[in-house]
Amino acid sequence: MRLFISGVAVMAVLALAAAGLFAAPPASPRVDYVDMLPEQPQQKDPATIWYDDFDTGNPKDNYYEYGDNDGEFVPVDSEKYGSHGRSLRAKFQKGETGAGDVKVFFGDNPAATGGNRGLLRRPGEKFREVYWRFYLKHQKGWQGSPAKLSRATAMAGANWSQAMIAHHWSEGLFLTLDPASGIKDNKLVTTKYNDFDNLRWLGNKPVGKYPIFATEESGHWVCVECYVRLNTPGQKDGEFTAWLDGKEDATRKNLDWLGTWNQYGLNALFLENYWNDGSVKEQERYFDNFVISTKPIGPVVVPLEPTIVKTAFADPDPGDKQSAWQVQVAPSPEGAAPAWDSGTIEGEANSTAAKGLKPDTLYWARVRQRDAAGTWSEWSLWHAPFRTAAQ
Repeated sequence: MRLFISGVAVMAVLALAAAGLFAAPPASPRVDYVDMLPEQPQQKDPATIWYDDFDTGNPKDNYYEYGDNDGEFVPVDSEKYGSHGRSLRAKFQKGETGAGDVKVFFGDNPAATGGNRGLLRRPGEKFREVYWRFYLKHQKGWQGSPAKLSRATAMAGANWSQAMIAHHWSEGLFLTLDPASGIKDNKLVTTKYNDFDNLRWLGNKPVGKYPIFATEESGHWVCVECYVRLNTPGQKDGEFTAWLDGKEDATRKNLDWLGTWNQYGLNALFLENYWNDGSVKEQERYFDNFVISTKPIGPVVVPLEPTIVKTAFADPDPGDKQSAWQVQVAPSPEGAAPAWDSGTIEGEANSTAAKGLKPDTLYWARVRQRDAAGTWSEWSLWHAPFRTAAQ
């Protein structure tokens, strides 16, 4: 059987295609950031060990060690979480392995010696558990997975021997937990920094759920928070947990970090940019709002009517434009019972203020966008958590 199509039908199909009705839908956007209050609660909280929004000062004056990667791991104002301030930019050259790091020393740290000892924070205190949080953004179009991101450790000597290390490293497009101990038979066996030959790896690296290194997840800020608790001496009750955008990403419990060894506590924390195999191209990533605390930190605190900013419009169809977008806010990471819906926001703008939110409440958001032909993208996942200010 032959199928005949009239010239009129062909012209109708071409007209529909020209109108964009057969075009690809736009990409699903993300919330880039929710504009935060200028002063965050951690800045004055006695639980805070460290706070840095990178808005002022030089990291070399604040961190026990700072590797600026020949001026390429530095504060910049071209990218930042929110509408003002700076972030700490890491620039990878193609094939580059090390793109800089910052090291915070605190507490009862025997490795803090010499002229930099004045940069030791809360000296002499013994910390059995710490939380740390930072915001991370990969340049739009990011490719690949650097091995190193952050770690907490217990320095055990002036030679930088380590009693334990909580590595938050990459595994493909995801992050993973890779805990290790420098204690064997209740004795310190490491003799230097990264003494891999003598470390006791605690195994079972759980891979996270969120593909933070995927290209389609680049170009927006992600809240990264981790928690480490050392084991009670002689018990296997240690913990290592990571959350991304306020959702548990991976966890290890019942860890025997140190056996009965109890000479020092957690006393150093690093943000890192080390890529074992080298970057696949020249590209950048950014850090902001770095906090270390003895209690849960959570996301940034925002005004009661916060400004929500989404990523720029993107569409596989050349020359297409945004005609509208929409954002919803809910008090749960699953989006149950949305508390506010913007409705259709006409035009090409990418920001709007949420209304009617409750004070001192944790929220998540999701967004979608519409192209010039009236085709909507898929909704993003619920992400970009924020907490409203208390009244």
